Amino acid sequence: MPDPLIIAGREFASRLFLGTAGYPNRMLMLDAIAASGTEMVTASIRRISLAGEDESLVDLIPKHIRFLPNTAGCQTAKDAVLTAEPFLGASPFVMYLGDNLLQGHSFSGHQFGIKVELPIKKALFTAAFTQAWGTANLQNPWSGYPGYTSVQVQDFNRAGEGAFLLRAGYDFPWVDGLSAYALAVFGTDPDLANQYRQNEFDFNLQWGPKKGVLEGLSLRLRYAVVQQFGGNVDNLTDFRAILNYVIKF
Repeated sequence: MPDPLIIAGREFASRLFLGTAGYPNRMLMLDAIAASGTEMVTASIRRISLAGEDESLVDLIPKHIRFLPNTAGCQTAKDAVLTAEPFLGASPFVMYLGDNLLQGHSFSGHQFGIKVELPIKKALFTAAFTQAWGTANLQNPWSGYPGYTSVQVQDFNRAGEGAFLLRAGYDFPWVDGLSAYALAVFGTDPDLANQYRQNEFDFNLQWGPKKGVLEGLSLRLRYAVVQQFGGNVDNLTDFRAILNYVIKF
């Protein structure tokens, strides 16, 4: 039995650190994490939201798995420090600088995004638009993007792809910690060959009591349907039931 790996006082049974970039969709990423048995994943800071975004990596990754954030994509020390500043209280931490992960050829990828939100009492309505362009899909670590239309399965950030999101969420006042949202993302045709227009429809129901004996419990049900217009494929359906319980000592 190999000695356990200990970092910052935390013991890890697995010595495998798994990346979170480069997967065709988030469902495959989560499947790979589960199959690997890893207890730590790496992620570029540019892909982690601290602002409570519903579809950030922080929400997707199981709670028992730790993040190893890095500054992939930064070209100067100043850029790396400014990017890392919100995370400097976290440990451990990795910084990447320079061109050690160049692809071997030149490419460009860009994305513009805009989002508006309208809160009405316990409801929140959101509309967002993103447009990607360039000679290649956005690639890690050489990209950071708004992510306003990155949802349960697809990111809608392929070269030439535009996407429009509509979302409605509601916090139920008569049940402690119960909330739900539904969203739809309508995509356009990407530029690259053998890639097709997609739409995605998601529904999320979450219950996390904030007081009483069940405080610390979190139950989340998520359902998604992805439509693809071309390529002779069936619709993709994705259902997830996520149960977490935080025990405080």
